[in-house]
Amino acid sequence: AVEIPPILSLSNFVVGKEQLKQLRSNLTSDADKELLSKAQKAATSSLRYELYGLCVHHGSTLSSGHYIAYVNAGPSLEKEDWYYISDSSVSQVTREKVLKAAPYIAFYRKEGLSTGDAESDSGDDDRSEE
Repeated sequence: AVEIPPILSLSNFVVGKEQLKQLRSNLTSDADKELLSKAQKAATSSLRYELYGLCVHHGSTLSSGHYIAYVNAGPSLEKEDWYYISDSSVSQVTREKVLKAAPYIAFYRKEGLSTGDAESDSGDDDRSEE
């Protein structure tokens, strides 16, 4: 069964302001400095994520068996719309069914980022986050 943590801590993978300052002194190209600026903006934004997909493997080894997926097509967990996907078969399921799965991998998205917003939040533009 899947246990969704109340807060997904990625603190070990987040670069802090002091680390960014140390990195900046070692950069030479403007492209590197621009990339670091984007990372600095991201470091100050919200770091809350929500589960939106699971990949589940059924079988005795990873090289044999069958993979299925559970995907939340809704805009958030508050307005969830879960689906079970297996090859060409797709059916709607409940959160309870999803949470009973034993996932091979779990997928998270930034809280408040709906699936339709994923392309526009790729970091290629200069819009500031609220």
